This record gives sequence, structure tokens and C-alpha cells, in this order.
Amino acid sequence: MVALLAERQALPAISPVREATLEEGAALLDRRARRYLGISGSEFVRRWESGYYAAEPDAPGVQNVVAVLPFAQQAA
Repeated sequence: MVALLAERQALPAISPVREATLEEGAALLDRRARRYLGISGSEFVRRWESGYYAAEPDAPGVQNVVAVLPFAQQAA
């Protein structure tokens, strides 16, 4: 029955994937850093690169911010 309903309903068109700009990535990083850690995105990057979180990379909130770090960094 479910299969019949699926066949009768028109599926929505899939929209194309759009890559985030570096500015959008930086804004996303900043929002996450402020939400989960109470610091700016640039302060998080400074701390991350200096090894501040090395002892506890899985500390609450850190991974929530690390997950979006690639969106704010230019590919080398």
C-alpha cells in the first residue's frame, strides 16, 4: 500500500548543491563557537591551532565547533 502511494505522488525536484563561501563558513563557525563555547570563531581557531583543546578534544561543545571548521578554512 505504501509503495502504491509513493508511485502516485510526484516526487519533489532535487535542488542542486551549492558550496558555502568562506564568508558563510566563517559565520557558521562563529555562530557555533559562540553557542557551544561562548567565544568567537576567530578565538576558537586561535585556541585550536595553539593546542588549547589538545588535552580534551572531545570536551563538551568542542566537536560541535570542530565539525564546521573546514567550512571556514581555505583549502591548501
